Amino acid sequence: MTGISSLPNHFGLGLRSTLNELSWMTSSGVPWNYRYQYLNVGWKDWVGPAGSGNFAVNYTNDSINNGYIPVYDLYILAGSSPNIFTNLASTSYMAAYYADFALLMQKITSTGKNPVIVHVEPDLWGFMQQVYGDNPADIPVSVASSGYTGLSGLPNNAIGFTRALVQIKDSYDSSIVLAWHVNTWAANNGYTPTLANPAGYQTPETTGDRIATFYNALGASFDLMFCEASDRDSGFAVVVCGTPSADAWWTDAAFVSFRTFIGRIHSGTGRYFMMWQTPEGNTLYRTCNNTNFHYQDNRPEYFLLAANTQHIRDYISSGVIGIMFGVGQLSPYSQCDSSKSGSSHIDYAADGITNPASITGNNIVSAYPDDDGGFIRLAAADYYVAPIPLGLAIPVGSGTYCCFSSSPNIGAHEYWVAPTGSDSYPGTQSLPFASISYAASIVGPGDTVHVAPGSYAGGFITTRSGTAAARIRFVSDTKWGAKINSNPASHWAGWESRGAYVDIEGFEIAAAGMVWRIGLYLTGSYNVAKNNYVHDIINGTCDSAGGAGIQNDHFYGGTNIDIINNVVANIGPSTSCNTVQGIYIATSGKIYNNLVYRVSGWGITTWHDATDSEIFNNTIFNCISGGISVGTGQYYTLDSSLIGRFHVVNNIAYGNAGYGINDFGDIGNDSYAKNNMAFANGTANYALDQVTTSGNLTANPSFVKYIAAGGGDYHLKTVSVAIDAGLSAGAPAFDLDGIIRPLGAGIDIGAYEQ
Repeated sequence: MTGISSLPNHFGLGLRSTLNELSWMTSSGVPWNYRYQYLNVGWKDWVGPAGSGNFAVNYTNDSINNGYIPVYDLYILAGSSPNIFTNLASTSYMAAYYADFALLMQKITSTGKNPVIVHVEPDLWGFMQQVYGDNPADIPVSVASSGYTGLSGLPNNAIGFTRALVQIKDSYDSSIVLAWHVNTWAANNGYTPTLANPAGYQTPETTGDRIATFYNALGASFDLMFCEASDRDSGFAVVVCGTPSADAWWTDAAFVSFRTFIGRIHSGTGRYFMMWQTPEGNTLYRTCNNTNFHYQDNRPEYFLLAANTQHIRDYISSGVIGIMFGVGQLSPYSQCDSSKSGSSHIDYAADGITNPASITGNNIVSAYPDDDGGFIRLAAADYYVAPIPLGLAIPVGSGTYCCFSSSPNIGAHEYWVAPTGSDSYPGTQSLPFASISYAASIVGPGDTVHVAPGSYAGGFITTRSGTAAARIRFVSDTKWGAKINSNPASHWAGWESRGAYVDIEGFEIAAAGMVWRIGLYLTGSYNVAKNNYVHDIINGTCDSAGGAGIQNDHFYGGTNIDIINNVVANIGPSTSCNTVQGIYIATSGKIYNNLVYRVSGWGITTWHDATDSEIFNNTIFNCISGGISVGTGQYYTLDSSLIGRFHVVNNIAYGNAGYGINDFGDIGNDSYAKNNMAFANGTANYALDQVTTSGNLTANPSFVKYIAAGGGDYHLKTVSVAIDAGLSAGAPAFDLDGIIRPLGAGIDIGAYEQ
């Protein structure tokens, strides 16, 4: 079961859900396992900037953060009909295709989250076998000829194509689950479950065997297979498409035939199955009356009615691990009539609760606006009271409804905060809290606080702790959209986090004209500050009390506090002030991929109880005291004999008034500065006489557009000597943009990978 061991160990349920439909799932009260989304041509432009592919980042994060496994239905080639085979043979088209596939893999990997399923080109494999027959070597596909990096040894046919996809995926993250699609019609005219007397080549056994043979001949191991019972409600097929009722409606015999077909492929390939895009209509609710958006079907009832659990057990015995429901015919893309849409769990019709007259004994009155009357949500909730275990040879995951690498967050909650909310509200997505501080006062281990864009009061302390297996997360749902920039309280930090195992991600923190001395002050063990923008802190004051943009601190005993992928700028007055720092390290932790500039003191410095600090791949410029300084002194509680390591690696220090990189004070054993780049610093580029040094460069990093005041482009030009010049040991796996490292022969120096 390699590849799907991270999936649930019970028969799972899922839904079609676009990026904007997440709230329906979270408010349904059902612990769904799967959430699927088509990726069509242009998907990489759906979330800006154009071409970034950030849609996959958002969808993956949104799904997994809410307990759902994201499923991407990559529908590019199959959706290019009638030019499918022309495109497959085109070197330029396929080179671009492989690049887009790699971008999807990279964006998924950049989230650091799993599991994620990528369902590769539904219908494409069926078209291939239908047109060219059972030998995939006969199907021309540009692979090596495309010129795409790393594919030069692969054959230019469907075999090479399949292996290329697996190879690209594995180069990013082998844990991504690749799924191969099965069509009943693939072999010759294929097979239809409703045929009472099929020809010999149309039986479930013969068709299943031929598809298994075709898949095995590809010689590349996908992790999972997808199949669909139909892409339309039976009522839609009859009323809209004119399909004879006997061909459209499945009888018990048809369900058994389809199960036989799946089982035959399962036994022939060793792959397990997910039923996908299963129609959502029913014959129970008056809502489903075979009108637009409200067509009838019986497949949800076959699997989800409480009396029918044996049907699920039967399908499990044939290798099926779950079922996902979703409308397959949605206007304006519907077949037969582009103005008509099938039934859905969502109110696509926008007609609210409807209970028209019964047409076929469908007498249940709906209390929901769902186009199916609410059957899917209610039946799924009943199912999850006692989900059916798979009983397969799958290593058991640790989650109850979704299996992740860490322990499940049983009883975890999600809360929402928005400027339009009130702290007297329950903190739901529709009735959010108004303040971050109030949400922070009620959270517990495993909880997530979502903060909507807008301005919020700062000057607060959060004290509640998560655990190693169930961290507390505060997340700005739009990066830098939630702005902590007002200060009714007099606390001297914008946000002080004293609780342990807390993540603070994606906020903008600014204090121009306020009393804050520190933007983000982290004193709880195992805190992580990530992807924040902290700026304009303590702009007018320089005194012995000091200040910083972001500081981790051992003052209350906190250790292992990480500061990762942040932008820190305009910290301190415009004149020299060596007590005000950009990032101030006073305990242990990782300082990765930060961009720091315009600081009156040091860009990054260690002092007090700093120890075991990993300072990797940061870019610092235009700071008055200097770029990076490491050392300890003036301890709070730490025994000076226990001072640990300082590793300063792959950093850029450029155009600072003082030193580029120096050491000062007490330095522990095994401390070193390696493969850094310092240039155009005023006093000296390096002043390192205590740490071990090697591989450090004195050269212009060649930024794309250097502006000392900020607002430039601090990526590296292609001619930069910093490219591939970094040290790989211990380096972060991703850069400030979330791009995987390395992209070339080695790690690049600085916060950005070229």
